[in-house]
Amino acid sequence: MRCHYFCQLFYFPFFLFFSV
Repeated sequence: MRCHYFCQLFYFPFFLFFSV
């Protein structure tokens, strides 16, 4: 998983939102 810091920051909230 080679993603930039910004990419992870953008994916993290998305993953959490879908997990809720």
